[in-house]
Amino acid sequence: MKKAVQAAIYEKALKNHYIEILYIDFENTGKCIKLHQDTNLLNGENIFPESDEQMYEDYICEKIMRYASGNIDDLNRVKQQMTMEAIAKGTAEHIMHHVMINFMLNGEMRFMQFDFTRESADTKNVFLFVEDYTVPQQQAFITTLRSIENSAVLFCILSEEEDAKTTLCYDPVFITRGFAEMMETTQQQMMLLQKKPFCETVHPDDQQYVEESVRNLNIEHPHTNIFYRKRNPQGKWFYMQSDFSYLVVGKKIYIYVTYQDVSALQKNEELSNALHYSKN
Repeated sequence: MKKAVQAAIYEKALKNHYIEILYIDFENTGKCIKLHQDTNLLNGENIFPESDEQMYEDYICEKIMRYASGNIDDLNRVKQQMTMEAIAKGTAEHIMHHVMINFMLNGEMRFMQFDFTRESADTKNVFLFVEDYTVPQQQAFITTLRSIENSAVLFCILSEEEDAKTTLCYDPVFITRGFAEMMETTQQQMMLLQKKPFCETVHPDDQQYVEESVRNLNIEHPHTNIFYRKRNPQGKWFYMQSDFSYLVVGKKIYIYVTYQDVSALQKNEELSNALHYSKN
């Protein structure tokens, strides 16, 4: 596992964004390596592996299927989606292979999302990120936004304490297919680009304006619409009209961004202005 990738995972774990992170070696051993676990959830019944380097198939039988809740159809769906074959296919076709599972743990129903993503394009080894969406409001919120066919990205705002200063980080939860197609790339490539610092994809001349616009969002001022330039992974610039919405769901804060490519309109305006000045 590359040190840079591992460091990024530990950094995310320290933000308490996930309750569990595993590295699964599908290429050779089939074992699960524990990278992070929420120690607050270790008491009593839990969905964590019994030991480090537990076999993935044993983990599914002894933990996932043991505590998964639902009717026969629900359990069969979970079992099929958690197979190595399904994960390999899902992570090859998309940036993430998502599996939503209901668990009965310590007498309480818990709703969790399992996100599998490949370590790199040339291996079947994956990282597994587990997030607790037990709060019904948050569960419905994520599900509803995912179902909308538009050009959008949902970011979760995370705070990071360092040297008595609070730094806000914007972690992409999902990217719609429409947004990736508009940016002339894939969801996987765009997700990797969005995981970099928030304004890294923004034109240098527009970065301060975009950063200030986003930072000014809050409960009292939850909406803004801005115009700026944004690049895709291949370095092509697009003129964007973006609608930013500040949303509080449960204990988490999100920014939902919808995008409209206005590059053609901007070029026509620039051409019109150029013709106007040339006549004067």
